[in-house]
Amino acid sequence: MLTERRLLRGPAIAAVLLAAVVVIGTIGYVVLEGWGWFDAFYMTIMTVTTTGGGEIQPLNVAGKWWTIIVVTFGFAALTFTLLTLLQYVIEGRLIEAVSQRRMRRQVAKMEGHYVLCGYGRVGREVARNFLQEKIPFAVIDINPDSLARAENEGLTVVNGDAAHVETLKAAGVERARGLITCIDSDENNVYVTLSARVLNPKLFIVARANRDDTEPKLRLAGANRIISPYTIGGRRIASLAMRPTAVEFVDTVLAANNGGCS
Repeated sequence: MLTERRLLRGPAIAAVLLAAVVVIGTIGYVVLEGWGWFDAFYMTIMTVTTTGGGEIQPLNVAGKWWTIIVVTFGFAALTFTLLTLLQYVIEGRLIEAVSQRRMRRQVAKMEGHYVLCGYGRVGREVARNFLQEKIPFAVIDINPDSLARAENEGLTVVNGDAAHVETLKAAGVERARGLITCIDSDENNVYVTLSARVLNPKLFIVARANRDDTEPKLRLAGANRIISPYTIGGRRIASLAMRPTAVEFVDTVLAANNGGCS
């Protein structure tokens, strides 16, 4: 995933730089001194790490100059690599990258699941109902606090922008049964719906709409159902005010059914 690549970019660059110094140093000793590949590699490692194992064979002038170059660039590359790894360990980035890779393996095993985009107040309520019904699902979010909350609750999480195709693929949308996008931005919900519909034409998509003028756009983007939390909330309040007994009876029946299914 893109975020994971960004997390590992620093150590990867440092490792490539160090490997390049070792390879070039080895080739230099082979060409300038006529040594075998193993002896040249051994001399390069000893020089880069500055451990000092002595010269395998006496060096000519060109070899001595080459050793100076190798130790200068090699020690700098080795120091940069160690400092980069230390920084990642201290800042927790390495642990985060490992965690994301573990999550990606979990998602790779999922099929016929749901993809939940957005883990705000609405998304958490959707997740709670999924957990009660024991429905497998993966959460997509980009907010660090939301991601931390979802991970602490033991959910399968994908870190990234749900409007991006790569993020949806990482969540297994091509193998998913349905997608719920309940991001607090109508524009993002439209983008998510459109991207998901292209990736999986058979996907059942439920989208959140905060404004009335967003509903036609979501339908054009491919949403099967469109929900407005504010409209539903308003109807709920009106129903409780006009028919409190009937609403409470329905709630009791639904709660009993959910309790029996869980």
